Amino acid sequence: MEGNQTPEVVTPRSTKLVLTTITAGILINIGIGSLIHYLKIPLYLGSIGSILVTLLLGIPCGIATAVLGALVSGFFIDSIQFYFLTTHIVIPITVGLMARRGLFKSIPKTILAGVILGVVAGVVSAPAVAMLGGVTDSGSSNITTFMIASGKSMLKSVFLTGLSCEPIDKTLQCLIALGLSRVIPPSLRRRFTELRSAEAEPITPTGKARAARIGMIMGVVFFFGPPASCYCPGWDLCSGAALILPILYGTRGMKAAAVVLFLIDVTSLTGR
Repeated sequence: MEGNQTPEVVTPRSTKLVLTTITAGILINIGIGSLIHYLKIPLYLGSIGSILVTLLLGIPCGIATAVLGALVSGFFIDSIQFYFLTTHIVIPITVGLMARRGLFKSIPKTILAGVILGVVAGVVSAPAVAMLGGVTDSGSSNITTFMIASGKSMLKSVFLTGLSCEPIDKTLQCLIALGLSRVIPPSLRRRFTELRSAEAEPITPTGKARAARIGMIMGVVFFFGPPASCYCPGWDLCSGAALILPILYGTRGMKAAAVVLFLIDVTSLTGR
């Protein structure tokens, strides 16, 4: 009976499902991304797990998958990933916003979502690629090198390479992620829907306090964490992005500390 229904609550079983899904997404990112890295194919395919987790569980879990996967890859496989931390964060945010507007409900709409995501990722990634001299460990560097040799400027070559490769790459990733989400058993898919629906509900005071603490921790980790040999502007960008949460939702003291760190991040970025 409807009168006896109880609201959805987070249980240990729910937490286990979320953590298992995020872990699977990280492994997908690292596994496929590493294969493409070693084959030097002019695609990336390193965000399939992030896109899949975002479709299943929402933006926050997608961001967690993307950032953790990028950090593991950066430390153990390809340190260039540190430069693209901002891109890794932007991808699940963009996917989540498009999913809310129904752009993953059919294959044609998913193709459109992939093209949009590719353009966004290409624009966001361009400054990092330019900082690296247009040369990364991916096969797309060959296209950038060719454009530079043909007389185009570094920044223009990087943008054109991104706009030529990224839409194809991200469309393929979105289609693969959509396909993986559709092979999940219906009962489990309903469970994911129940968990994801909580994301759309208004944030409570407790939720705001928790978000502020998580943002502060992440901001401090990105601010102080990387050794000098691993530094790249992506660390400052991620630190600044995380610190927005305590600035918005933290206590007075937390807000003040977050603002100080945020301003240092901005000064570091503009002074380099």
